[in-house]
Amino acid sequence: MAFIRLKKIKGNKYAYIVENTWKKGRVKQHVKKYIGRVHKFSRQRFGSEEEELEDFLKFVDNSLEEYLAKNDAKTIMLDTVRWELKNHGFVVIDDEWRKDNLIFSEKKTAVLGNKTDAAFAFNEGMLNTFMLKKLLRFEYKGNEEEIGYKMAKDFVELGIKVPKQIFIGLYEKILA
Repeated sequence: MAFIRLKKIKGNKYAYIVENTWKKGRVKQHVKKYIGRVHKFSRQRFGSEEEELEDFLKFVDNSLEEYLAKNDAKTIMLDTVRWELKNHGFVVIDDEWRKDNLIFSEKKTAVLGNKTDAAFAFNEGMLNTFMLKKLLRFEYKGNEEEIGYKMAKDFVELGIKVPKQIFIGLYEKILA
């Protein structure tokens, strides 16, 4: 099973997808993919879940019922990513979310720093190209409980905090 490993080099953190295997009675770790340098950010704070939901709905300029009715699962997922970027101080410039030299390109589905792969440490996870593309493939199989768990796990790993009502609406769309 693959997982993300952080490595500190010359004072900077870098993220890798690694996998452990047993060889001659010992664990051997193999790097599967380089994710990029990790950049850490602080998030805008909300007083309550209701305040967080209100901020999301203001961001998408819609009511909860109308928003969930008119948008597909991919749009909702990308809106949660955009909203999280906004909450971490990113702004839209030329169709890309930017903060200093860091970029989220929706067109390329890429998380970049100085035009190379990067990872943005948000909340308890890391927004990165590899995991974001995995999330957007919607490869959820199993019973309803397993699907909900896998979705929640993916959002946490990406550092995306999803308002509870939005998560429920997204979950229902994926099950449909």
